[in-house]
Amino acid sequence: MAAIDHQQTELENAASGFRSALSAFAALDDAERDVATVLEHADTLDFYGDLLGNSGQTSLLDVPAGVRNHAAAKALRVDAMARFPEDQAVRFAYALSLEREGDDRFMARELDAAQSAYRAAIGQVEALLAQAPDQVALKTESAALHARLTQTLEMNGDLSNATAAATQSVAMIEALLAADPTNDHYRQGAGAGLGILAKLLIRQQQFAARRAIY
Repeated sequence: MAAIDHQQTELENAASGFRSALSAFAALDDAERDVATVLEHADTLDFYGDLLGNSGQTSLLDVPAGVRNHAAAKALRVDAMARFPEDQAVRFAYALSLEREGDDRFMARELDAAQSAYRAAIGQVEALLAQAPDQVALKTESAALHARLTQTLEMNGDLSNATAAATQSVAMIEALLAADPTNDHYRQGAGAGLGILAKLLIRQQQFAARRAIY
């Protein structure tokens, strides 16, 4: 319910709902904390962290608290990875924690740390794809992570690796679009990705031209 309130911008209700849910999770005995419950707890921490870290309501905006909630969600998933190392849902959830860590670092302009988090998330998703190569959700997530990595590398001045990451992201999205040509989300993603890739290639050419002059 809190997540729905958040989507509908009922932010105070969402915040209250998330806090109530987190209190309920904290009161559970260890015996009650099966894998599904742990993942739901982590998801709730993430959603509450998202609300606090990017709230349109000033009274709720608390970026450090948002980061702490994301870190707490990641810690739960790390523990779940140790307990359920072969569980695909746990491993994917851990990749999403790494993605949020990258986002938090990027927003703080800690670009090297953001890059490391995104690369770690990509590694997790690629390992899952090796076991389930036809899983569309994994392919979509990999493309999104490469797009985030592209932005981070470009902002950090690494045009060569940014171009490589953008090329990978575009290739993945175009493959998804080829398999589902009526999907507007993929179509928009492919268009945006191609625009970013073209910009990077132009910047690389300009940089190479300046180096040739000097």
